[in-house]
Amino acid sequence: MASILIVIMLCGVWTELQARPLRGSIQLSVILCKSSDAGTPTHDVAYYQDLVLNSGTGGLSDYWRDLSYQNVNLAGSAVRGWYTVPKTTSQWRGLNDRWKYVEECENAAKNDPTQPYTIPPGHKKIFVTFPGIDFFGWNGGAFVDSNVDVGGLAHEGGHGIGLNHSFSNNFESLNAWWAQIGEYDDPWDAMSWGNAFRVPTRFGDAPPWMIGYNLDRMGWLPRSRILTVGANGIKHSHITLAALSHPETPGALFLRIPFDVSDPLHYYTVEFRRKDRWDAGIPTDTVLIHEVRKAWSPHGDYQGHLAFLLR
Repeated sequence: MASILIVIMLCGVWTELQARPLRGSIQLSVILCKSSDAGTPTHDVAYYQDLVLNSGTGGLSDYWRDLSYQNVNLAGSAVRGWYTVPKTTSQWRGLNDRWKYVEECENAAKNDPTQPYTIPPGHKKIFVTFPGIDFFGWNGGAFVDSNVDVGGLAHEGGHGIGLNHSFSNNFESLNAWWAQIGEYDDPWDAMSWGNAFRVPTRFGDAPPWMIGYNLDRMGWLPRSRILTVGANGIKHSHITLAALSHPETPGALFLRIPFDVSDPLHYYTVEFRRKDRWDAGIPTDTVLIHEVRKAWSPHGDYQGHLAFLLR
């Protein structure tokens, strides 16, 4: 079965979390750029159309379609290139400015003498470079190298649609010198890519299903399949959870457990993960619990509410 029965006890109050539904077409402009001394890129345009846009290939389009429960697609997107940046690899890297890296690629497409392309308003941007110049994402775009796998694309592309890195509550975890404590330490989520479970595809490794909190935040979970316990006044209950990857199975897909009367957005989440599909690389069928709470930067700045995997 792709479901699990759990028993919960709780107390507290809850104010409904307002999701930001991202549905319909996510329009992407995928721009392929190479430096002036790079030679012939490893992959052609058709490869990136399969990796990013085409359905049924095991690429990003399939990943987002499945995780959104068919709420999103990439209709209206385009792959363009290869364009030549008028700089050598060394000169391009030597700019030492991520936005200048992006600007060089975008301008190369816009000013190309034979196939100019201007990114339409409203499009998310994915820049693919040969050779690799840098690897990062921001709310609205991603900048990756030509050998990017599905996991790296889903992670940086996840930033492009507004997702943050995922965390655990392990205060001994420091996955990179630039990271915060616990950052990238949720192996069950694409937004911890590099330290996440993975499944092989034609395009290299793909990430696991995203954690329920991120699916909820994107507005992808069906509202009827989200259960906020205690909202009906009942404090003891038996609840059947369906695996996130099996929406065809009866039961709630996602459980919220509020417990903090001083902060209605401070709550636990419970989800069931089944070892198959995008989750084929996880160790075993698993119930995960996250704590959603206020998060602060090392400088004391409020970062919003984030989900922390309870280790």
